[in-house]
Amino acid sequence: MALAGASPAAAAIIDFDDLSGSGDLIVNGYAGLGWENVYVLNPDDAPTSGYQKAIVSGTRIAYSGYDLPASITGLGAYVFDSGWFTAAFNDGLTITARGFDGDTLVHERSFTVDTKGPSQQVFKWGGISRVTFTAEGGTDQFFDMSGTNFAVDSLGIAAVPEPATWAMMVLGFAMAGAAIRRRRAVAVPA
Repeated sequence: MALAGASPAAAAIIDFDDLSGSGDLIVNGYAGLGWENVYVLNPDDAPTSGYQKAIVSGTRIAYSGYDLPASITGLGAYVFDSGWFTAAFNDGLTITARGFDGDTLVHERSFTVDTKGPSQQVFKWGGISRVTFTAEGGTDQFFDMSGTNFAVDSLGIAAVPEPATWAMMVLGFAMAGAAIRRRRAVAVPA
């Protein structure tokens, strides 16, 4: 019984499809996270851009705005598992993701995306409280707009269990092991 209440959460996929509007700032608290310079978009509202190719699931994506860094902050430590990224206007756009534990940089990775379709990036960064994204470079594809914006869909994020949860899991495993040993000791061969 202790095991049932103590299992860590699996990565939740955030696909932004439960948000309404298009071009609206994602409010802090959505999916239990803090969002800075991250907007929701229905790609049909930006027909001449890489946003059209950014959909992985559903009808909405998130995007960075105004050529500025974007960030996602947890209320506690979390696992930044993965996401699907697409450039909005520049092929060969370089995105640098940085994972922080408080103010300490613990992970950093750069990757390149284009406007032709989403690219899955797998991070599996555990124990972070914030991830930031900066984008630069690439070649303008001459859409109606330009810039170093990027889109993301199907983010995989999971909460890291609290110390009390870990203690419950260890206690549950110990109780299960004791019950198995007790059954073996009581069993009499026929």
